[in-house]
Amino acid sequence: MKRLIPTRRGPRRQRGLALATVIFLMVVLALLAGAILYAAQLDTLTSNSYAATTRAGYIADAGLQQALNWFQHNYCSASHVPACAGLQEPVGDYDNTKTPVAWTVNEQPVVLDASGGSSNYPDPGTVTSFQNTLQNVSIGSGQGAIAVKATLISDTVEHTIEGTQSLERWEVQVTGSWTENGVTLAQTEVVGFIEEGITPITNYAMFSTGQTCGSITMQGNSYTDSYDSSLGYEESVSSTTGGDIGSYGNIQASGAASIGGNAYVPGGVRGSCSAGNPVGFTQSGGNVSVDGQIESMTSPCLTCFPPPPMVSNCMASNDCLPMPSPDISGNITLQPTCTQGNDGTTTCSTASIGYGNLAPSGGTIYLPAGSSTTANVYYINSMQASGTTNLSISGTGEVIINLVGYGTLPNVTNCQSCVFELSGGVVVNPSLVPSNLQINYAGTGNMLIDTGDTTASMVIYAPQAGIYLSGNSGIYGSLLAKSIAEGGAAGVHYDRRLKNTTLVLDPFQLVSWNRQVQ
Repeated sequence: MKRLIPTRRGPRRQRGLALATVIFLMVVLALLAGAILYAAQLDTLTSNSYAATTRAGYIADAGLQQALNWFQHNYCSASHVPACAGLQEPVGDYDNTKTPVAWTVNEQPVVLDASGGSSNYPDPGTVTSFQNTLQNVSIGSGQGAIAVKATLISDTVEHTIEGTQSLERWEVQVTGSWTENGVTLAQTEVVGFIEEGITPITNYAMFSTGQTCGSITMQGNSYTDSYDSSLGYEESVSSTTGGDIGSYGNIQASGAASIGGNAYVPGGVRGSCSAGNPVGFTQSGGNVSVDGQIESMTSPCLTCFPPPPMVSNCMASNDCLPMPSPDISGNITLQPTCTQGNDGTTTCSTASIGYGNLAPSGGTIYLPAGSSTTANVYYINSMQASGTTNLSISGTGEVIINLVGYGTLPNVTNCQSCVFELSGGVVVNPSLVPSNLQINYAGTGNMLIDTGDTTASMVIYAPQAGIYLSGNSGIYGSLLAKSIAEGGAAGVHYDRRLKNTTLVLDPFQLVSWNRQVQ
């Protein structure tokens, strides 16, 4: 019988399979290692790209803020840049029916380009300033850079306290880039819209720009209320609302003072005033009444109350227009020295455009009014009216009196170095439509109104001056000054129709923006 011996073939066949398996595993491990290395490199590249994009975004945002700062402080059409007050844009050559605004000649948009390539803004000085401020600006050791271009979207003519001005809206395109080793890694574009606002400044019966204790003081039986000039004024129908007062500093009320409306002060708080913290509403005595509320005033915005323009070259008695001769009744008719139109034009009659010191003690002084499209403008160095003087507006249009206040003014009994004084039985604009008479003053002198028997209807805008009210009658309109003191039984009757009439341009503000990564 033959013996069978088993053959061992399994292990010998498996030797090749094991080798293949080892090779396969090594390949897999190599691929995994490569994948991990690639992923790490990709993460590094992604992180670097993200970091570069983030930096480019921040740079673009910073460039937009820098452009906004230029518009706020260097742009020559901005209302708060005194050095550029003489610039007049050729708004008549703009086609405002198009967006963006285009030139009527070639239909091209109005552009400021920091690179200089496409700038066609009409004033070369403005173009140069824009380029000097925003061209080739580098950030982060030269690795970051911005490119800025601004396009005028809208431009309308508005009649403001400073005369005729442009109300503008700009689109600002800012590209921020980040470069390493000469290679631009990321670019981000930010598009923002900046525009000026326009705000009425006669929202109050009395408003003080001062930031001291007693910026407004009300004593005795002084008071405020409101009325509607289209209906006339009667004590029985006047309102104890709407006669608001406001101050950037402290308001002090004592005696039986009465506020027919709200009182606006920083913080909206009551309490005593200290030199280091001149805010709040301070009340002395138990008879003070506030028919409204003590409200919080917004943060001081002194650029919101720019001084009115004073262009008269009449210096006290030098080079002034001669005072007209009185008629047989002793009355005088002044002639306007300029006209201010709603269409953006200001026309003056002569190189010498001002009257000297006007001090009537009786009779009537007539001031011819403008029309529905123009306001008649009078430049007068100072005015002190007393006795039975009647300052009358002839016609139904507007009259603007710009008080120059040059040199040493006459010292009168009740007020030292006053540029404006009413006393006795003076009657000013008896129509009781205060918008027909606006009195502007840019200096730091004083104004005195003794309302004993005086009736005066007007708007006074004197953001650096002091106004003193006394007597037993009232002022119909609105007063704005650095400080206001009201005593006796004087009243300020605010005309509610003054809202949205006397306007001022607000500084440029960023109103919207969006970011786009390139």
